[in-house]
Amino acid sequence: MDLVKKLASFNYEALFFLIISIIAVAQALALVKRRKRLLRSGVASVGEVVGFRYGVSNRIFSKSPIIRFVTDEGEIIESEHIVRADFTSYQKGMKVTIMYDLKAPKIFLIKDDDDSNVVSIILLVAGPAILFLVLRMFINL
Repeated sequence: MDLVKKLASFNYEALFFLIISIIAVAQALALVKRRKRLLRSGVASVGEVVGFRYGVSNRIFSKSPIIRFVTDEGEIIESEHIVRADFTSYQKGMKVTIMYDLKAPKIFLIKDDDDSNVVSIILLVAGPAILFLVLRMFINL
């Protein structure tokens, strides 16, 4: 019976936000880690923005640039940039310097990409902020 009472008084909303904040921080750290790895050991190439992939998620519009580039082995790669944002600054036909993974060329980043830096910063700020609020919710139980 005590278990039922404890479960009834447990703050599931706080737990939900705790999980969301952990995911946000983990995603931001993964983006930063991938960026550092590719900048350190990736292969440079010049690519071109050939189009965009549009999406809607929870009524939030997103626009991801599709980049075409040629690897050092002569393989033509056309792939969506990994960071989706509604504030992307890319235009069709724009030339961009990319860094790609030699073993998996579809994993790449745009070298001077301010958009993915902004997303990482937002996630790194939002995650701990939510975590702080959740901890306050748990303390106020």
